[in-house]
Amino acid sequence: MTPLLIMLVMEGMLRHGAALFLLLVFTDFLDGYLAKRYGAASKRGAYFDAATDFILTFSLLLAFGSEGFYAEWIPVLIAGIFAFFVLTSIAFGRTYDPVGKYYGSMLYGVTCLRFFISGELFCGLATSGILTFSAASILSRIFFLMKGRDA
Repeated sequence: MTPLLIMLVMEGMLRHGAALFLLLVFTDFLDGYLAKRYGAASKRGAYFDAATDFILTFSLLLAFGSEGFYAEWIPVLIAGIFAFFVLTSIAFGRTYDPVGKYYGSMLYGVTCLRFFISGELFCGLATSGILTFSAASILSRIFFLMKGRDA
C-alpha cells in the first residue's frame, strides 16, 4: 500500500493519504498484537515488521521532503538509524534499547501530524524532534550495548 500512499501524497490528496496512513498504522499495531497474543511472534517477523515500518516512514519522509517540508538530510538520518539498528542486532542479537523501542512510534507520529499540520514552525519542531530523538536513540543503544558487554 506504500506506493498508493505516496501517490496520494504526491498528488496532494492528503485527506485520502491520511486515512490510508492511519489504516496502515492500525493494521501494523493489530498485526503485532495478534502475533503476540496467539504466540505467532518470531524474530524473522519482528525484523520484517521493522523493515516494512522503515519503508513506509522513509517513503513518506521522501515524499514530504520533495515538497520542501523536511530538510533533505532527514531521510538519510532515518536510513542511518535503521542501518545501525540492523547491524547492531546482527552483531549483538536482541538488544534492550528503551529509547529505540519508541523510535518508530515517534516517526509514525511526526509523519501522521504532517498530514494535518504544515508550516515553517511545525517543520522546525518536527526536524528538531527527529534529530533529538535520533541522537538519544543512538546513545541509548550504544549505552546498553556497552552495559551488556560488561555484564
